[in-house]
Amino acid sequence: LGYKLLTAEEARALNPALRGTFTAALWCERDAAVEPRTAQLALKEELLASGRYTFLGGREVRDVIGAASVRDDHGDVHRGDAVILATGAWLGGLVRELAGPELPVRRVRLQMMQTDPLGEPLTTSVADADSFRYYPAYRSEALDALNTQQPQDPVAAEHRMQLLMVQRSDGGLTIGDTHEYEHPFAFDTVEEPYEHLTRVVETFLGRPLPRIRHRWAGVYAQCTDTSRVVHRQQVGDGVWVITGPGGRGMTCSPAIAETTADQLGW
Repeated sequence: LGYKLLTAEEARALNPALRGTFTAALWCERDAAVEPRTAQLALKEELLASGRYTFLGGREVRDVIGAASVRDDHGDVHRGDAVILATGAWLGGLVRELAGPELPVRRVRLQMMQTDPLGEPLTTSVADADSFRYYPAYRSEALDALNTQQPQDPVAAEHRMQLLMVQRSDGGLTIGDTHEYEHPFAFDTVEEPYEHLTRVVETFLGRPLPRIRHRWAGVYAQCTDTSRVVHRQQVGDGVWVITGPGGRGMTCSPAIAETTADQLGW
């Protein structure tokens, strides 16, 4: 399946930057990273070069006016074989009108940060054991035992945290994240999660973290049944709403698009 349990020394052989303290590691040999700031633009340029793709930015769909037909906020009408409304974290307005108030999707707010260049390669993405606590797939008696014998850090528990760390193309580290579900969301960020993540990362790296260059908060849409990858719903003749991929939107979007096309019989 592409997974292997490693000792600490075996993990350091694969990722020499991990000079700190840990007991073992679960390695995914299929692990990969996507640089969204460059990948999205490159995909757009490649599609435009095909001559079979048109991009219209700065527009918002306001109304479904018929079979596979929508009108945007410029008054222009767009028709096709199918209309896919990939709405991201925008769940009100037209989405609520089309999909109804019981849409099984919620908005989730998270905090993340990015550092200056590390100065050496981080050859894999890195997550900590809190990932086992966060993702439903890991629920088990073994996880219950972990929670009993090694309770989660209070800051991590309060903010529903896990460590996710990946190196960007400039050498910096993107590090997260928190999960907040209660509305209304705060407009500002809090410092305790960043302090917790810094401590955890420095424990794994065995060295001080480079200077934090950016801190930000964002919002994404997640299925309320967290075992589901995405929510698809037909809301009209030839019109579908697709949302709720959680934090997997960038990495899973090609697969989500492929399975959507299969379901539509393309």
